[in-house]
Amino acid sequence: MAVAAIARWVTLGALFLVPFLALYVDKALYFPFVTGRGFAFRLIVEVAVAGWMVMAAAERRYRPRVSAVAVIFAVLVGWMALADVLAVNPHNALWGNYERMDGWVNLAHLFGFFLVAGSVLGAENLWTRWWLAFAAASGLVCGLGLLQVARLAPAPVWPRIDAGFGNPEFVAGYLLFAIPTTLWLAAEVSGPGMRLRRGGLLSLAALQVAVLAASGTRGAYAGLALGGALGAVLWLRQAGRPGRVAVAAGAAVAGLVLAGVLAAVRLSGDLAHNPMLARLTGFGLGEVRVRLTLWRMAWEGFLSRPLTGWGHEGFTYVFQRFYDPSLAGQEPWFDRAHDIYLDALVAGGAPALLLLLALLASAAYALARAPISPAGRLLLLSALLAYAVQGLVVFDHLMTEAPLAAVLAMAHAARARPLAALARAPELTARRLAGVAAPLALAALALVVGLGNAPGLRANRDLNRVLNPSNGGPLPLAYFKSALDDRGFAHAEIRDKLVQAATAVAGSDAPDADKAPFLAYAVAQMRTELQRAPHEARLRLDLARLYRRMGDFDHAAAESAAALRDAPGNPLLRKEADLDARQAAAAPATD
Repeated sequence: MAVAAIARWVTLGALFLVPFLALYVDKALYFPFVTGRGFAFRLIVEVAVAGWMVMAAAERRYRPRVSAVAVIFAVLVGWMALADVLAVNPHNALWGNYERMDGWVNLAHLFGFFLVAGSVLGAENLWTRWWLAFAAASGLVCGLGLLQVARLAPAPVWPRIDAGFGNPEFVAGYLLFAIPTTLWLAAEVSGPGMRLRRGGLLSLAALQVAVLAASGTRGAYAGLALGGALGAVLWLRQAGRPGRVAVAAGAAVAGLVLAGVLAAVRLSGDLAHNPMLARLTGFGLGEVRVRLTLWRMAWEGFLSRPLTGWGHEGFTYVFQRFYDPSLAGQEPWFDRAHDIYLDALVAGGAPALLLLLALLASAAYALARAPISPAGRLLLLSALLAYAVQGLVVFDHLMTEAPLAAVLAMAHAARARPLAALARAPELTARRLAGVAAPLALAALALVVGLGNAPGLRANRDLNRVLNPSNGGPLPLAYFKSALDDRGFAHAEIRDKLVQAATAVAGSDAPDADKAPFLAYAVAQMRTELQRAPHEARLRLDLARLYRRMGDFDHAAAESAAALRDAPGNPLLRKEADLDARQAAAAPATD
């Protein structure tokens, strides 16, 4: 088989694997619902880009094209690279961490997926097949959701279901893309067996709506409602008089029925027996107090660094610096504002938010004028609106970012123009492809995977093994050392877990001869991390607790006092700093 044909099948195979990442969970990894998909997505995109490089060298039709969507997306990636280099913690900003698998590296991979999908799926007109693969994967996801509803599979936050995503909000955001694209596919069905296939797709869309409802995610409810309203308005504009009357009457009846059901349930007092309906009807200010507080803190953080922001993962520093004591009963450390627009402001300042809004607006404009069917146009626009609305109360994750990138790629491909320089460049012969282009692409792929993905993946597996030990394995300290020696990323998370483990060791009955190496290594590693991130209050607090357990009250007092300086409004830090100060003052003097 010719090199160009191999590259094509490799690239298409990688692109068509992306929808099925929704089903992938690697229990051998730390944060299995996030890191498994994150590492797999990065590897898939890297393979796809390598194959695409060969395809573009062989045929002009696969070469990058330019559109407003692509230009704005590229500028956003470039701006965030600058913002992350100038961040409070550039390493975390660029690489992200295991809990979120975000950072500039993730954004760059999303852009790579956007470029390859827009160039290859657009050139071969394979968008319908790609979204069919997405619909098939969503059907399997919804099947797991049904098992959770029936209590045949565990749900982590029952009665809300997560359908294997680890978080109900994640599956709800994902389904906001699945529902409109499945309806679009149903509208586009033609040929033999049309009624059966359309009925199957419409049934799948109904199942997707049911699973979204069972997730209990109110932001997604609002997104779905407003996205549906936009679709109805667009349909009214292009439908004839009978269609307009039917849509208007249907919408009115549906609205009245829904309002009547919710009012009856609320007046009946049955909400206590149906927590899902209680969530749907309980939109009081008291329930959004935490969100409002986080949003105010994010705004204050933006005002303090309005141009370049705090970088990816920078909300951690905003949270500790502008901490509101009213959050004392909530999670001790929030890392997101739970609003994609405020998260953009915090990460990259005003330019990042403006670029994000411009990207969504340019995509909507391109889709509104794209040479696609009216049903496809209104449903894809509805998906964008639903995503934009639910983003007001949640943060992004890979399973909303990947389908968003696919929609952006469709918008780009519909309005893109060839780049003159690339269009004039000659197509390489089969000999040059085999002797030059393919080896260069493979070498680049091996370099990126070997230096970027592999070390972080190995370190993650080592960390998970020490946190979930099996009988007969090496000592936990050996796993920590292995994880830190792999030269991956997320060292802050590894060292934080190391210090927590050392604190437990310090209070155990193990012989001092066994404790000493563990404690010394943990202290040294956290000192190294704090040189890179000197204002990470949470890490200093954990180190202070380790010193306290070791009986080193002077160093404990110094670390907790430093943590309090970076988070002066946090009552927990003040309490622990006062405790350490008293213990240090009461301890006997040492030479």
